[in-house]
Amino acid sequence: MRGRNAGSKENLVAAHYIVNQFQEIGIKPFFDSTYFQNFRIFTNVACRNIIGIIEGNDSLLKNEYIIIGAHFDHIGYKLVDDSVVVYNGADDNASGTAALIELARMLKEKEGHLKRSVLLVAFDAEEQGLYGSKHLATQMPIKNIALMVSMDMVGYFKKSKKLYLKGVATIKNGKKLIESIEKPEHLKLQTERFELSVWGATDTEPFAKLKVPTLHITTGLKSPYHKPEDDADRIDYIGLGLISEFMAHFVEEFANNEKVKPSGKLSPKHDKDNALFQWGVVANIGESSLLYSKSAFRSGKSSFAFAGGMFMQFNFNFIALRPEFLYENKSFYFPSTLHYSSDPVKINTQAITLPLSVLLKLEFYSNSYFYLGLGGYYSYYFQAVKNGKFMDFSNETYHHHAGIQGSIGINIHQISMSAVLRNELTPVLKHSPIVRDRAIFLCVSYSF
Repeated sequence: MRGRNAGSKENLVAAHYIVNQFQEIGIKPFFDSTYFQNFRIFTNVACRNIIGIIEGNDSLLKNEYIIIGAHFDHIGYKLVDDSVVVYNGADDNASGTAALIELARMLKEKEGHLKRSVLLVAFDAEEQGLYGSKHLATQMPIKNIALMVSMDMVGYFKKSKKLYLKGVATIKNGKKLIESIEKPEHLKLQTERFELSVWGATDTEPFAKLKVPTLHITTGLKSPYHKPEDDADRIDYIGLGLISEFMAHFVEEFANNEKVKPSGKLSPKHDKDNALFQWGVVANIGESSLLYSKSAFRSGKSSFAFAGGMFMQFNFNFIALRPEFLYENKSFYFPSTLHYSSDPVKINTQAITLPLSVLLKLEFYSNSYFYLGLGGYYSYYFQAVKNGKFMDFSNETYHHHAGIQGSIGINIHQISMSAVLRNELTPVLKHSPIVRDRAIFLCVSYSF
């Protein structure tokens, strides 16, 4: 299948295989005459979701859907030194697709005993940015979706020793309900309140952002993720069978339980795009030095600097306003005022610094973006030490300082990394008004 990359011929072959399996089992197409839900990505790349349905038998609840999904695409292949290196994606996510087909077989036997309707969805173009699930989420009546589940990477139970169910807090009494479901003897479950991983996303995300209860079912990142070694001979097929058996009981319970309701709670990673306000912690590490204007010197010897504190961020589409509250500790060297060729003296300062930046954001993935920042800052120096002795704020230095700052960075879900340059506009020393401070930081922040 050469990695089943979205839009490839091999991907289409895989899609037809899933359709044939649904037909043999007796799963009806969701649409009148086809299982395919067609869409395009990157303007002209043809993709398709495969959607089957088992209709519920309750006159009211059959209009509500339990969506069980698994993406069938992967990342394709690469040419390396004139050789084709195929990324088969056995765990990611042929395992979830196989479980979906087996689940369809088991649920077909329960047809007539399910109150809610069950949609069985093989999503396309997940690896390119969740495009298949995004497309379905925009086409479905959201208020009719009782639960959306993504089975993504479920082939390594023997190695992980547990099956993770992430997002139980999005369902009212979700943990209690799931723990009451019958499961195979050797299958260990671990429920987690929310999906919190900052490095990736699964097909739950477009639905979760619309406040649909969602669960990510996975055995975790135990396989060779996005590597050529993710092959079929490494899959735990016994564990995959146990998971499919549990999922049949799971779907039966959620399809028939009239008390299944959303909790109204969202994972922080799913609430960020629509959040006007964010807050979190930030840590800076870098160096500072003195700049000299109208002097033969351009800059002094740099020394260690660090800062840490809290930030807030107000989001307005592609622009954000970010104030921070920081403790800042900087050191720099200053030559003798009498003999510029003499050994420099070391000055250390401690301050409360309040930066304020306007960020221009360029999104490249869901809740992930590059940004440029420009702004200013105010610092209150509450301590300054020169060669081990406290400096006199009335004669040697100032309490109040201000400057401009610029930044460039990347934000992925809740984690942000950036490089920040701060240039002081006010002098550091009273007897040397031409001397100003400059600091460069590597910044890491985490939003809650």
